[in-house]
Amino acid sequence: MDVARSVIRLGKKATILYRRSREEMPAFEEEVVEALEEGVKIRYLVNPIGIKEKDGLKRLECIRMKLGEKDESGRRRPEPVPNSNSFIEADSVIIAAGEEIEISFLPKGIGRKEGIVLTQMDGRTAIERVFAGGDIASTQRTVAYAIGSGKKAAMAIDCYLRGKNSEEAIRQILVGDGPSVSIFRYLHPEERPRSPHIVDFEELNMDYFETSRREKEEKRPLRERKKGFGEVTSTLTEESALREGERCFSCGTCNECENCYIFCPDASILKREGKIFHQVDYDFCKGCGVCFVECPRRAISLEEEAR
Repeated sequence: MDVARSVIRLGKKATILYRRSREEMPAFEEEVVEALEEGVKIRYLVNPIGIKEKDGLKRLECIRMKLGEKDESGRRRPEPVPNSNSFIEADSVIIAAGEEIEISFLPKGIGRKEGIVLTQMDGRTAIERVFAGGDIASTQRTVAYAIGSGKKAAMAIDCYLRGKNSEEAIRQILVGDGPSVSIFRYLHPEERPRSPHIVDFEELNMDYFETSRREKEEKRPLRERKKGFGEVTSTLTEESALREGERCFSCGTCNECENCYIFCPDASILKREGKIFHQVDYDFCKGCGVCFVECPRRAISLEEEAR
């Protein structure tokens, strides 16, 4: 999609040949829609098999495909249709069938498999004092994963320099069952207690929240974005970003709404000045669970006391 849309911006026509159907295409739906808006043509169930040249023009030999059973990726496997060869004439043919990580510069013995560097939980490689993370060490190539990977590496390097067990340190700060970690808990282990449970949307008490629309970024007009390589989608304005931030449910986090204090029938919730969390006086608490039910963000857990 990137290559085809770049060709459009250079004033040329672009056609993508794809051997599967639209439903099996791994590209982001938004990118597909924007590419089609900009004039990119997509021919589905077509597979290039050879390139020839005649009178200065490239002749791309293709074969029609049909979809068979699903493969290991969960998508239907493309199969060639016999005797369905055809030719497409083009000024240029660009092969853009994926991308690989450049790892040839890495030292020998670092440990590699299927194009990625092998690491331990904390990012350590097979070579001492060498850590890896992000795209080079995982197929989860998202910004969120890269940020988390960087945090883990920073903590692991800090542990290495201090002579601490980095894997054990990371296990202590996992959020839920992982793989997310809390660097705040690593830097301030005693400052803020936190339940390892990750609160799901279904656990929130939605009676205390108002519906608000999601803020949307603006897109440049189609005519403008085809003329250059400027950003297609703008960032949120400061006002929009603040409004969007206010939509956060703060799942599992007390925001001092005081529902527990107001609804407790036994006056067992003790307010502590200057503290984020209130305290439960278990000499008065009957375990009715009202505070648990009325907490909008499930910051309170209700557990049976061990006998």
